[in-house]
Amino acid sequence: TAEAGSSLLKIEEAVDWEVGTELVITPTERGQTEEVRKVLSIEDNGLTIQLDEPLRHEHLGIWHFNPEIPTPTDLRAAVGRLTRNVKVQGDERSLGYGNAYMFGVHIGAFHGGVMRIENTEITRSGQAANFGRYSSHWHVLSPHRTVDVVDLAYLRNNSYHHTFQRAVVVHSTDFTVVRDNVALQTKGHSYFTEAGDEVFSLYEHNLAVHPLQHPLLLDDDMDPAGFWQGGFQGWHRSNLASNCHRGWRLRLISGPAGGQTDMTFFNNSAHASGFGWHLKPPHAPPTLNNFRSFTAFRCNTGMFYYGTGNIFHDDHRFIECGTGHFMNHLSNNLHTAPFYHNLFLVGNIDPYATHSRMGRGIRSAKDNEFFYVSGVTSINLHQSEAFEGCFQTSCTMRYERARWFNSSKRTYSDSGKMAGIFWDLDGTLTGYPNGFVSKYFEFNTFPGKCNVSSEHVNGVVCGAADGSLRVRTMKVNNQEPWQLDGKQMNVLSSSGFDQVTYDFFKVKGWAFPMVENETYDMRVNDPNDFQRLSLQYSVRSYVMEAHGYGAGPEYTNTTPKSEDVLVHLNYTDWRDHFDATTGERLSRMPTSDDPFGSFSMILREDQCDAFNLTESAQEKCGGYVNDTGLELKAEIDEQPEIPMVNGRLTTSLTMKVDGGNGS
Repeated sequence: TAEAGSSLLKIEEAVDWEVGTELVITPTERGQTEEVRKVLSIEDNGLTIQLDEPLRHEHLGIWHFNPEIPTPTDLRAAVGRLTRNVKVQGDERSLGYGNAYMFGVHIGAFHGGVMRIENTEITRSGQAANFGRYSSHWHVLSPHRTVDVVDLAYLRNNSYHHTFQRAVVVHSTDFTVVRDNVALQTKGHSYFTEAGDEVFSLYEHNLAVHPLQHPLLLDDDMDPAGFWQGGFQGWHRSNLASNCHRGWRLRLISGPAGGQTDMTFFNNSAHASGFGWHLKPPHAPPTLNNFRSFTAFRCNTGMFYYGTGNIFHDDHRFIECGTGHFMNHLSNNLHTAPFYHNLFLVGNIDPYATHSRMGRGIRSAKDNEFFYVSGVTSINLHQSEAFEGCFQTSCTMRYERARWFNSSKRTYSDSGKMAGIFWDLDGTLTGYPNGFVSKYFEFNTFPGKCNVSSEHVNGVVCGAADGSLRVRTMKVNNQEPWQLDGKQMNVLSSSGFDQVTYDFFKVKGWAFPMVENETYDMRVNDPNDFQRLSLQYSVRSYVMEAHGYGAGPEYTNTTPKSEDVLVHLNYTDWRDHFDATTGERLSRMPTSDDPFGSFSMILREDQCDAFNLTESAQEKCGGYVNDTGLELKAEIDEQPEIPMVNGRLTTSLTMKVDGGNGS
């Protein structure tokens, strides 16, 4: 580690750089910037560099070792050599205001030919206001050529610094090699794959440092990335992005980019950047992509997805980031491979620290089902919560193979809005196989089934030792009349009472967790009664299908079981009967033996007793019936001085499993 104020750099590989060689040293702390220095002398057989000026900031030179992470993690600052013997640059006038301002040199091969550049320093390059006039540019060379073209198209061991345009652009050209380059303070995205039809482009062991905003190119060049892609394409191996707005940016563009489905992403890192990885607008590759070994260190957000699916992230490490993972939307299904596999969340690399530098480990999809993590290790998160998600629809997220070290807060449920259900497949999150954590509602605090734990903020843990308990989402919407919109839903069970807030945004109704095999009374907190509404119990595949990663004995396979809940919908005005799109209308109270959605109605017998009713009308009170009859209504209407008889609709939501199959 090079301390602030030091003029010495201890480096890994011996160098023989000349005195006066200009270097860039990348930052290893959020909010700090890279530093450019010159070599004053080379000592210690090339392993120590004496700099011409002391460093302003600390630059780490460590590998992070932790016994719970199988391999050490490289957190070292990079040292990039800017000076090269061959130098290509724009003239002096490109630096000053005037008609040549930021009108620099550009190198390109267009519609044929070969471009190979190696060991060259390129600066004052690119022409700021001209698309296509980049520092180095392959433009529509040999698209989809299938012959051996190894070593015909490469940019190797070059430095690009203080440019007026992007460093490297690959446009509709295949089999390009971009390796061992340094890009410092390029205007706009540093390494850019343009059209989305490029195949077999290799980006390996490149360094991108602090790309600068460019207002004359794409709109997202105002938040420039180290590496920019139009689709899931190419090979990205062992690259480092440092002090970038976005380390990697994937932005789907029109054309063939949407069909690209084989991006190799291996052993890359982002340090001290806004986003380590950023994907927007939503896009998922057509088939499963494998991302392996990515480290985001001290980034504001390690990985951000506006919306995606079909990606298997293996051995990713989010270390001292503000947020490890953030996602808006997920397009996976129940049987897609885990989104994260063997993930590591490190809140503080200092083993003696008592606080976390990470705010939250995972903020999973806000509104979609089937987020799945198999294997996650939380280290030194201390009081920072590891998991949050589904806070716009109360959807369900699955976790298994979780491990905890100096991490006392496992889940977070927002007490002020909706929160998701965490499904613990193997008991490593809650202590129960098929355990569940959901937002705290008093109506879900059933003794012997559910309990409150300080490990789960604003949450309640429910489970059974044999894994037989389930917690599911109930969604109530499509309600009429409109006067019910925006009102609280009063929910009562044998364990207590609570209110559920109306959601205007996604559900346009109410969503909350329910414990199966229990009974709930529900009524909108409004003088108006419902005329119409819809009930949705969980998602059919969660309830009816077996699921699990199934790659070995350490993974949990969950099989369906019979489930049911009984729901009472209370009302105050008279109804003759109800109809439904699912289930049967019964003349008795529904039970778990009835088909899903079977329903019946009942009037309060004690309230009927206040009326002077005939015997035949009285028979409709106090017992479940399939209608109340017009005779009863006529007799009640004749006595307007007495309040209306209250009633309730009861429905049984029953899922039967026979021989392992749901029905």
